[in-house]
Amino acid sequence: MTDPSPFSILDESAAAARNRQRVRPMRAPNAVRRGLAAFRKACQKRMPATMENVLFFGGLASVVGGCWMVWHPLAPLVGGGLAVWVSMLASMERESK
Repeated sequence: MTDPSPFSILDESAAAARNRQRVRPMRAPNAVRRGLAAFRKACQKRMPATMENVLFFGGLASVVGGCWMVWHPLAPLVGGGLAVWVSMLASMERESK
């Protein structure tokens, strides 16, 4: 009778491993790419109107800020004029619907 080799268990596990599906760990670059693609898709689907409003009011705020830097009393006058103009645009849009 021959003694089994202490390494025979490795041969058995290697044969079992060949038949088993290997699970590959998620690689970080692929996960980042998938996350960015999902974020871009969500932004294109839901954000255009929001970004339009943000850019519009951000532009108005930068105009008022520039007026403040040039001459301090001019900023409230320009800001008030822009506020009246925006409210007039909003009321015209409501009337058209």
